[in-house]
Amino acid sequence: MNKRIVKEIRIETPTSQQAKKIPILLKKHFSEQLADFWKFGLETGFRTEEILNLKFSQFFYEQSYGEPRRLFCEIESRRGHISIYDRKLSSSAEEIFHKIKHKHPKSEFLFQSYRSRNVSNKEPKPLSRQAISRAFKEVGEILGIKLTPAAMRQLALKRIGVDVKTNTVG
Repeated sequence: MNKRIVKEIRIETPTSQQAKKIPILLKKHFSEQLADFWKFGLETGFRTEEILNLKFSQFFYEQSYGEPRRLFCEIESRRGHISIYDRKLSSSAEEIFHKIKHKHPKSEFLFQSYRSRNVSNKEPKPLSRQAISRAFKEVGEILGIKLTPAAMRQLALKRIGVDVKTNTVG
């Protein structure tokens, strides 16, 4: 009989001081786009794959009577099964959205790749998970921590009071 050994994966979440330095270091050593990716992920708590696959066509405005207009986005999650849900964005996430939309009005993806060879001749694609992971890893090394995209999501969930181990609010 084969016994499966399950190893618990511990993700080190950055301290609040480290979290403040991360977008600064990402912008300095990589790009403003990667700094925006970190900030957007921290604001929304979306999974890396969900953020990378976000298209501008998935964003829409809604306004309740007497309320200001708010930006929502439709997320397609593939964790186990495909589910689509709408999420209201925070004002900080909305600012990032507008900044990117203004800077790249013809882009298809919110975090579209612009650096590959012959990018003008290719079909638009989002940034790669590998590029995100590499940048986070290098910034983590500067800060002396193991920084991963999963750590970004865990920090976002921790900030809103979700117990990461049990996925419950508490």
